Amino acid sequence: MKLNLSQIKSVTCGAEWIEERDAGVVFHRFTREQERLYQTRKKESMFFEKALSPAGVKFRFRTDSSVLSLAGCVTSGCTRTYYSFDLLIDGKFKASYNNFSQCPFEIGTTAKLPLGDFSCSFDLGQGEKEVCLYFPWSQQVLLRSVFLEDGASLTPVVPKRTLLCYGDSITQGYDALFSANTYVARLARELDAEEYNKAIGGEVFYPELASEGEDFTPDLITVAYGTNDWSKRPFSEFRKDCFAFFENLLKTFPSSSVFAVTPIWRKGYENDSSCGPFSGVGDVIAEAAAKWDQITYLSGF
Repeated sequence: MKLNLSQIKSVTCGAEWIEERDAGVVFHRFTREQERLYQTRKKESMFFEKALSPAGVKFRFRTDSSVLSLAGCVTSGCTRTYYSFDLLIDGKFKASYNNFSQCPFEIGTTAKLPLGDFSCSFDLGQGEKEVCLYFPWSQQVLLRSVFLEDGASLTPVVPKRTLLCYGDSITQGYDALFSANTYVARLARELDAEEYNKAIGGEVFYPELASEGEDFTPDLITVAYGTNDWSKRPFSEFRKDCFAFFENLLKTFPSSSVFAVTPIWRKGYENDSSCGPFSGVGDVIAEAAAKWDQITYLSGF
């Protein structure tokens, strides 16, 4: 049974919109307006390419089918060429289709692995079960076909809450080999939440993004910037955009709970940058969080 576009949409979580093309379907984690922001941001041209990866997108449904088959094409979405489609059955990791398991060497961040056309088939086992299939966080995906057994049941699973995540590389998924193992994916599973991942590797506090609304009201929002602000920008510019981001975010989502996460450990954190000491970034984020009751401060370090 080949799933039609309506069925595919019904079982998809974490996508803002699904684009139908002649060759297949593409899953977008940013709204059209958000994509336009990155498309016109010439200073960081690769951010738009990263925005087109389906980080956080997944299929989630119940079925009695014993097989799930996919075919499509994976194209470049960031500097990490490894990717995976990860399958969970009833919440437990079952299998992965990826382009690195057969490599006779340890995968590093600079490894050049094959992309392009792919096809795979997963054994789901007998009886009814909940299926969750994670898409790659790293690369762009065009899906040409999705198959279940003929006559199989198909019931979408709707998460209990919505989780909206802003951030940089670690929030997008770097450097998890398996898409199901990113910290946002794990957090969403713990919370039974639909994850909307708005993170871009290399990103800083970008106030304009926080002004763009959604078609839903998120229950929970996490914001995890700062490490690239510290390495790339002067202190005054970072501080201004940090406060502006949170101000815009609270205007856009006045009823959502917001969690501000400071940067985790990074290489060279002991040294000062043009932004000052690394700890100063966390101090500014803590100051911003203290200004608004809606924000809860979390020390990532």
